[in-house]
Formats: sequence, C-alpha cells, structure tokens
Amino acid sequence: MTIRVIDVTLRDGGYVNDHGFTPQQAAALVAGLAASGLDYVEIGYYRPHDEALYDGRPAACCPAWYVDQMRRVSDRTGLTVMAHVHQVMLDDYARLADQGVRLVRMPATPARLDAALTHAERIRSLGMEAAINLIRASEQPLDLAPDVARRARDAGANWFYIADSNGGLYPHEVSRRIADIAEAAGPGGPGIGFHAHDGLRLGFANTLAAIEAGAVIVDGSLGGMGKGGGNCQTEALAVHLHRGQGRAFTHERLARLISEHLLDWVDRRAFALYENCLAASMNLNLDDLRALREDAARDGRAFLDVLAGRLAGLMQPAEAGTLARGAA
Repeated sequence: MTIRVIDVTLRDGGYVNDHGFTPQQAAALVAGLAASGLDYVEIGYYRPHDEALYDGRPAACCPAWYVDQMRRVSDRTGLTVMAHVHQVMLDDYARLADQGVRLVRMPATPARLDAALTHAERIRSLGMEAAINLIRASEQPLDLAPDVARRARDAGANWFYIADSNGGLYPHEVSRRIADIAEAAGPGGPGIGFHAHDGLRLGFANTLAAIEAGAVIVDGSLGGMGKGGGNCQTEALAVHLHRGQGRAFTHERLARLISEHLLDWVDRRAFALYENCLAASMNLNLDDLRALREDAARDGRAFLDVLAGRLAGLMQPAEAGTLARGAA
C-alpha cells in the first residue's frame, strides 16, 4: 500500500509567520519538495475574493499569478490548495482547474458539511481531486466521522480526512477513529487521510497510528512548522517511508530547504534533528556515528549527506520490495 504525503508548510506554516513567505521562498520550497519526492504540495489558502486583504502574502489567498508561478516549478507533484467554502463560489474553481491545480481540500465542520459536499461535486466535475477535511476531530462525537465519510463517498470525494486540529488526540484514539472511518467508507470509498498537530508531541506517533489503521494519505510540514504545537514533520515521514517502504526521498534537499528558508520559524536544531532521525532509522549507535563523522570529515562531505547515502545504500531493490510488501 503506497502512502501519499502532502507537505503543508506553505499553508499551515503560514500560521507561524502570518503567511509571510516571499514568492521566491515559496517557489524554492515547491521546487525542492517536488524534486525530493513529495506527492502533493499545498501552496496556501484559496481566497479569490479577499486578495486585497492579503496583499504581499500570496500563500494566504493564492492569486492567479502565484498559482502560475508555483505550477511552473512543481514538476509532476500535485499542486494543492485549501478552500473554506464560505470564501469561494462554485464558479471560482474553474480557474484552479485551468491553472493545473490537482487537489482542492475543504475544511468542514458539521455546520458547513452540506456546502463542502456540494463544492466537492463541483471540483470533481472540473477534473480535479476533492478532499473533505473534518476538522477538530477531538471535539467531535465518535459516530460523526463515519457518517461524514459515507456522505463524502456518495458525493464522489477522492479523499476524506480527519484533522486533529487541537493536537489533543492520543495514538489509540486516532487508531479507533481511522478504523471506523475506513470501515464506513468501504473499499470503493474515498482514500482516508489524517492531519496531525503536535500539541502533545504525538504528531508523528499519531500519523503512524493512522497509517496502521488504514489511512493512505497523511500531512507533514518541514520542521513541523504549523499552527499551535506544529505539525508532523515532513522529514520524519520521508525517513520512515524510505526505510519502511523503500520510497526514495532526497533527504539532502529536504534538509537544505529547512536550513536555507525556514530557520527563522522552526527549531534552530531542525537540521541536526534530521540527522538524528536518519541515524535512528538505521539503529546507529554513538560509535557508528563517530566513525561516520570521521569519514565525512575526511571526504569533505556533509554528515547528513553521508547518512542519507547510507540509508539509500541499505535500500537495495530486494530489501525495498520486501519492506513494501510488509507494509501493505
């Protein structure tokens, strides 16, 4: 089973810097994420009627020129936007389809669910993918999400997410919710997704619990940059899926995106933490790491590059195939 990853740095990370990414930073992030192997990159909120309110902050509203610029650098990665249904008219989606956006995601509360389902039908009619994201999952009764999943299936949505918006869920709670949703949606229903927040420092653990329970698409952000306690880290997902499913991500490039563009807003240790994540995935001890650092210094190579190369070397085709089958 292939697990897809959406990077949400430009959208959810906007809660940290008031969507203050420059067009140059946004383009560098989209290009780098695409080249690193991400399935989808969410470039911001789509607010076509509020562009004047967000002048100079294109990730907050996705004006046409910004979407065009991001599309030019996104290669085959699926360009994604998030749209609040009360801020978008049904006719507004045609522009996104014309500009090559692949996926539109809609946050939904019970009060706005009917509108979100109508919007999903319109988005699908234009040839794009539609996702219903049931937000604030920790506040919702357990029987709500399965019912919404069935309705999302009937509306033709490609994906149905639950979002732990408050960051208050524990892994066993995520597992139960995702399993119930997957059963309700059925084999012909939308793919099940999960969006974590790291308020309890469980974003990564909760995302793994969601995957084990049946989620097939999950979110992350570089350095965990996002609202509140942050998000599950894209780089942690990349390392996990590389080691567990044999998916080749370009870790050196992901790490440099953090160090070159995001250190004003994420943990200053994020680059070192990425190194540690790679090392832990290979079960390297202090003696192993000391020897690898000496090798890196002797060869004039960055330590993270050495670790990434070692992980890639471990993932020979036979092993990668075995791991992928084990994860299915």
